[in-house]
Amino acid sequence: MKKLIFISLFVIPFCKAADNDNDENWNRTVQDPSLYSEELLGLNLSSQKIATIPNNPNHPEGRVLHLNLSNNLITTVPSNLGFDELQTLTLSNNWIDYLDPEKLQQFPRLIVLCLDKNPIHQKDVDELRKAYPKVFITAENLLEGLNIKGDY
Repeated sequence: MKKLIFISLFVIPFCKAADNDNDENWNRTVQDPSLYSEELLGLNLSSQKIATIPNNPNHPEGRVLHLNLSNNLITTVPSNLGFDELQTLTLSNNWIDYLDPEKLQQFPRLIVLCLDKNPIHQKDVDELRKAYPKVFITAENLLEGLNIKGDY
């Protein structure tokens, strides 16, 4: 029987932190590679000040079924995140004002998408629900209309 393993990282292995954009930090990895194994099923990168995630990021080997990126500064999801077995994606409390439905095609096994407390419009959430009727999408306390780009 497989154990559900979640790893919380205090070092960001594949994301760029908003307060430090140099290449050295971009390529930081956790010192103990034994943390990443085929048993890795959950990855918690919440509250890490992550602003951007690159396409094809250098991420841990193994199956990642649950990815928590809540409480960061993320504005979009890249087109090729590389977690094709992902079942749960938590993006709550970020700065996402639109999520292109096509970007979710990279997660064919997605069951739950959490978008709570983002400045995304309800009509865009409804569009996601229509495009992915089998995915449970939470979108409570939306910050609709919040201008995060500063163009008033």
